[in-house]
Amino acid sequence: MKSGGLRILFLLLSVGIFALAMALPPFLDTFTEHYKPARDSALFKAKCMTCHTSKDGGARNAYGKDLDKAIHEAGSHELTVAALALIESKDSDGDGATNIEEIRAGFLPGDRSNRPPAEEGEPAVTSRPPTPPPAELIPKHSFHPLIVHFPIGLFIFGAFLEFFGKWRKREDVRKLAIWNLGFGALASLIALPTGIAAWLRIGFTLEGNLLIHLILAVTSTLMMLAVAAWRRSGEHDSPAYWTTLALSTAAVAGAGHFGALLVYG
Repeated sequence: MKSGGLRILFLLLSVGIFALAMALPPFLDTFTEHYKPARDSALFKAKCMTCHTSKDGGARNAYGKDLDKAIHEAGSHELTVAALALIESKDSDGDGATNIEEIRAGFLPGDRSNRPPAEEGEPAVTSRPPTPPPAELIPKHSFHPLIVHFPIGLFIFGAFLEFFGKWRKREDVRKLAIWNLGFGALASLIALPTGIAAWLRIGFTLEGNLLIHLILAVTSTLMMLAVAAWRRSGEHDSPAYWTTLALSTAAVAGAGHFGALLVYG
């Protein structure tokens, strides 16, 4: 394979990896398609703030917490119509109107200061419309969603190059793999602290998907650094090296998956 072809392969696979990293459960689409809120309603304009306290996701509001429990009760990791139905009769935000009453009227089931009138003739309560918070110099997610794609994309692509180079007996491909593995490992040293900062600033509870995500993130970071240091000392073909490379790649992919569930779950 000529150098030009190798560069094209690098570009295509990079795009594919990043596309996979961004392929997240369409929770909002499922909610919108099922309930079809009016476009001029507070519910439609709220978007992610239907279930979360911020337009960027983050901590769940009262409705989001109930919905998360319903999803697990339905035995799924994705939002389904069955999970939505489980909490329709609840009053998640405690404002006197059930979730389905608020949703049908175009109000927010997770915001007690945004609800339909309790009695005929009473005005609706809209004292706090769901407007996005003012822009911050450093957002609460601490740029973690941006940075985290570098260790995921670089390291997984580096692992692919390692296996591909071994299979095709291409020394030039395996040399390129060194750079991807190394830079992916270094990027994880930035992604990990920004993730911890995002957790502390947003206010996630250290349990469930977050706990799994944190364990996998720390584990994959240590494994990536070990693999990069091991690989930098020269080409290795021992079963221990290939096993460690495969396990570290799986840990990186797993950390990315559970991180996506935190944002869109």
